[in-house]
Amino acid sequence: MKEITIQLTEKCNLSCEYCFAENKRGSEISADDLNYFIDFCKKNAVESIHVTGGEPTLYSNFILSYIQILR
Repeated sequence: MKEITIQLTEKCNLSCEYCFAENKRGSEISADDLNYFIDFCKKNAVESIHVTGGEPTLYSNFILSYIQILR
């Protein structure tokens, strides 16, 4: 597996015309699920991770989570 996509959150503070998101105050991926995802990527030698959302930077602890993904 070379690439994988993860949606960190459904939250969004933008109003893009092309967006189909219905719930802009939505849920986030849990810390446990994020850790599972990171472990999965490491074990399967994933080369590229696409981080999406909503707006991924609205994910709580975004910076710490992003650093975890990059390791």
